[in-house]
Amino acid sequence: MLYRIDWPVRLPRSTRPRRSAHGRARRGAGVLPCKQYGRLRTFSHLMQVGAALLAAAPGVFAGPCEEQCRGSANYLLCVRDCSRPIGPFDSTCPGDQSWNAEQGRCLPTDADPVRSCFEGPAREIADAATGKDNLTRDLAEMEAGAACDEFAVAAIGSCIAGIDTQDDDPKDYYSCIGKAANTCLDSAFATSESRKAICIHSEEEAWHGLVDGHLSTLKEKLTAEERSRLDDMERTFFDYRSLQCGLFRSLFEGDEPVVAKATCMAETLGRFAIDLRELRTKVQIRPDGAAGSREFPGTEEGARQLLSRFLAKGADHRALTATLRPGHRDYALVYREPLAQRLSESHAEMWRADPVIGPESPDAELSLVYMLSDQLADETKRSTFPGGYARVLSLMKPGIPIVAIKFIRKGETLGRVFDGLVYVRERWVLIPKPWRGLD
Repeated sequence: MLYRIDWPVRLPRSTRPRRSAHGRARRGAGVLPCKQYGRLRTFSHLMQVGAALLAAAPGVFAGPCEEQCRGSANYLLCVRDCSRPIGPFDSTCPGDQSWNAEQGRCLPTDADPVRSCFEGPAREIADAATGKDNLTRDLAEMEAGAACDEFAVAAIGSCIAGIDTQDDDPKDYYSCIGKAANTCLDSAFATSESRKAICIHSEEEAWHGLVDGHLSTLKEKLTAEERSRLDDMERTFFDYRSLQCGLFRSLFEGDEPVVAKATCMAETLGRFAIDLRELRTKVQIRPDGAAGSREFPGTEEGARQLLSRFLAKGADHRALTATLRPGHRDYALVYREPLAQRLSESHAEMWRADPVIGPESPDAELSLVYMLSDQLADETKRSTFPGGYARVLSLMKPGIPIVAIKFIRKGETLGRVFDGLVYVRERWVLIPKPWRGLD
């Protein structure tokens, strides 16, 4: 609840609000504006200043509540709960606010959904892990952020839709970058570097969704050659972003490097999404006949047709393998965090080395095992895949087509074995040996 003081009261030094390393008063659930000392934050601080207020203005709280609460350790909370407004303290919310029982304080009547989510359910989830080990805390904070992702998506979508209605040309969609993250960063949730990074990651997920949608639309309209160029552009962008933001983190070492990297990741992705939106607008006027078709569907037969190209006479195995390189977002569509990010980063180096899959000899035959990712929970079925998959079962998302591959010489039982061919975003990509991301 907001408490207001209408006269200056000089507070003893011990009751002034503590400040963070950055010189900002720590955020809390309540706010006490004071003419002389500005914003005094947190209910615990309000309770601390109760005695100072009584000493500074004796008798100002005259009435039943003063008598009822004078001996209370939590004097201000006692006054708040008193049924009768007393003097300068008002037990009702200001006219432009209403009482939020879940959060236990006054909120603007038109409170921002992003702020409400992070200061409400997200904060509750994260606070429940306070004092526990780092892994438990990190997982709780990621869960807290995920609880508010839908509101970040809505905030970014609403901003873009609002700009669409404006007459400006060109339209400044870039002003939408930071719309959700900044709201969270200004909330009571963002009390640590890791939580600030969660705020930014929530917006990053919103931009990821837009990137996926724009890429999907573009690939439906582009020719095969144009799609190949778009795939190259996508891979190059995410490689560049990873290198750029890694540099940002090292340059900001000692000054919230995690926040610096997260900001870089979200902002560059937002700009990429807006650029893709412009490309999508240009190709949407094309007739459907100009679009290339999907050659290899996400079925067992589709995988077999794709891999059969490696058996063709004179096949360029290196070039064919390069077409299976996943985009950064593909990892997050197959695996949960933190494994998805770890694989994306470690595999970037692998792909820069131009890996090659394929048979050792031109007379080889193809053998494959196709199933959905959730079927790997069956130990009997999983026996045809490398044993390491047992370690990542809990981190795999369900319903993903996945294939184990073997190229065998005719008349033999042994051959070259590969794993991790998965189907996401209407294409086959290779994400091998995912368990190594746990090491």
